[in-house]
Amino acid sequence: IAGLSDLVYAVCGGLLVARWLNGEGTALLDRAFAAIALAHAIAIAVAYGALRERIRFSLHARARARYRAIWRTLAWSLAGVTSLTVQGQGLTLLLALLAGPAAYAPIAATIVLYAPLRIPASALLNMILPEISRLLAAGQVDAARRNGILLGSACLAYGALMAAALPLIEDILFKGRFADQPMGWIGLGVWAVVTVSLLYAIPRAYLEASAAFRTITAGAVASAALGMAVMVPVLLLMMPPATALVGLLSSEVATLVWSVSAFRTLARHPRPARPVGVL
Repeated sequence: IAGLSDLVYAVCGGLLVARWLNGEGTALLDRAFAAIALAHAIAIAVAYGALRERIRFSLHARARARYRAIWRTLAWSLAGVTSLTVQGQGLTLLLALLAGPAAYAPIAATIVLYAPLRIPASALLNMILPEISRLLAAGQVDAARRNGILLGSACLAYGALMAAALPLIEDILFKGRFADQPMGWIGLGVWAVVTVSLLYAIPRAYLEASAAFRTITAGAVASAALGMAVMVPVLLLMMPPATALVGLLSSEVATLVWSVSAFRTLARHPRPARPVGVL
């Protein structure tokens, strides 16, 4: 169902963007966002249709009592998702804002090249997520280490492939647009950022299954603050924009260290995955 929904989103989004992407300035941006929003709505409708279940929403007394019982967990979950979004994407947007579109363009182009690496990583996570609760209940967390090694090996192999192919890609795909940019260093920096971000995905999934949302939130906020503390001075000192990747990398490394440390604590004192509503 998830694959079908993603496919519908990709097809509808592509068709709508191709149909509506005309004009310029604000009108062009508005049409692009409208196309993406409509594609999301169609994909969600298809997913619910594939489930063949009636959508139910109720605020009767029993439902309100349950919401009151789980509001703390929901609040921390929302805080965790928001802080992770800021840590992961907010710093990238800050880099683009401070460096400017022209300086950020080679970094953005290189980030796109590493998007395929996230596809098998996401597939692996989707495959093991149903097993995480069972493993936690049984006190078995060794699978996380094995999967982490698998992801790390894939990242190393893909990084080596991209390092070898980057000059050819720059000539054919980028057509020499970034010939004056240190694409080798940019590629190395982006690979390091993507690799570290994938390495902490599995420990974080175990923390989420254990409802350790406070730990996730605290780690994300601290990592985002560290990334900003490194990135902003670098850019304000008018150093090369590619140097600001150090800020992104430091934030991701901090998140990795925090997640692995919390995961090790969980491994020493395993606790079963808890239902939503229990802190």
